[in-house]
Amino acid sequence: MPTLAPTAARPRPAATTLLRAATTLRHAVTGGAALLWTALVVIPAYWLFLTSLRGRTDFTTAGPPARTALRPAASRWSAPSNTSRS
Repeated sequence: MPTLAPTAARPRPAATTLLRAATTLRHAVTGGAALLWTALVVIPAYWLFLTSLRGRTDFTTAGPPARTALRPAASRWSAPSNTSRS
């Protein structure tokens, strides 16, 4: 049986090149949409979580919340008690 010589690289047809370019563009648009979704959904949800770790009085006395609470307290998750009422 005769051995086959390696064939030279064939140039790609134009349709294959266009298909690859369209796929690359689709991936870029999908990545951009994912970044937009992150900016609109994940960041506000993260902000809500961080602000839930602060007490009510902290909002009037402290500046903006830090990225993470260094020592979260369980007392901040409980409902405030109404001790001022008789």
